Formats: sequence, C-alpha cells, structure tokens
Amino acid sequence: MKKIYFLFIAIILYACSDKPQDRLLSPVEEMKTVATNVDEFIVYDNEIKSGILFYTSANVDFNYADSSQNKCIKFSWDGSPVQNYGNNQLQTDWCGFGLIVGKDWTESNKIHNLAYYGFKKIKFKLRGFLTNNIKFKVSGPKGSDDPQDKDIDYKEFSTTDITDTWKEYELNITNNLDNINIYISFVFSNPGNFKNIKGEIYIDEVKFSK
Repeated sequence: MKKIYFLFIAIILYACSDKPQDRLLSPVEEMKTVATNVDEFIVYDNEIKSGILFYTSANVDFNYADSSQNKCIKFSWDGSPVQNYGNNQLQTDWCGFGLIVGKDWTESNKIHNLAYYGFKKIKFKLRGFLTNNIKFKVSGPKGSDDPQDKDIDYKEFSTTDITDTWKEYELNITNNLDNINIYISFVFSNPGNFKNIKGEIYIDEVKFSK
C-alpha cells in the first residue's frame, strides 16, 4: 500500500464497554492486567475494541446491523475520489482504513508488544461483493513508524473470492508482534483507475488467535 506511511492520523475510538473507566484503558494494557493465558484477542465482534486509523476518507459503518441484527463493519467504495490524508489530495486508486492499538489519537505512535501471547494468525469473517477491476486487501499487524515497510502479511480478494455468505478466513502472522501499533488494515484497490466499479464488504469477528 503505497503512501500509507505518509498518513494524516484521524483516530476515532469506539468504546468497548459501558463503564466509563474502561474507556480510559488501552485494549492491550487491559488485557495484560486481567489475563495470564490468552488464547485469542478479539479486535472486533459486534463492536470496535480499539481505535481506528483512516488512511483515506471512506464510507464505513462500524455499527451496521444486518437482517439478523448482528452488528458488523460495512465498508463500501464505488471508485469515487476519496481524500488521501497523506498528501491532502483526492485519489481514485485506493481507499482504506485500519484498526489501531490504543485508546485515542495520543497513542498513534505508541508501540505495543503482543509477542508474549504467541499469536500465530488473524481470523476474520467476510461477505459481500466486488465488481471487476476492484480488489480488497486485508493486511496484518504493522508498526506505527513505517506501516508501508511492514505490510508483509496479507490476503487479497477479487471478484470470485467474496460471496454474500459469511466465510471465515485466516491470515498467518510472520511479522514480529513485539512492536506493533496497527492491528489490521482493510483496503480497496483500483490501480487502473477504472470507472463503474463497486466494492461492498461486511467484516466481523476479527481476532488474533494461536
């Protein structure tokens, strides 16, 4: 993902608890204080458990309720120009956001260590659709200092890969987890700047797993 390390940071925190005191905790710091043996670490399941980093202006609903009233993330793009926060210009070749470690924007450059827990993969569920010439990319954990350089674990999806039925995917983690800030990135790409494209992806049950 070119240009991501030039990010202008816009972070929104969706609280993971109704208790005001819990909203003051980093999700990682909270995990360390209550868990001695963690088999999985949930990033999203019906609600955001961390902060959000917008790479571009994007059409995202983090509280979308489907027909069964299950909440998930709805992310869509039709190829229209979006604001690139890195160079402050409009673009049509990609659109995306990431889930970040931390409770608010003040932790955007703070590094966290998840290596202790021995996570080997990220699991997530997707459904939706992609038209021709647009792809959807899910990238694994990266450091906050240079996300572009550490974008080494990823899965890319094209038209035939995504259906309207939920399917769970696994992304193996080969990157070092001892200095991460960004958990996972979701990006539509349209490198040919084609017109009349459409991507609509629903995302749920995002978690680190052993």
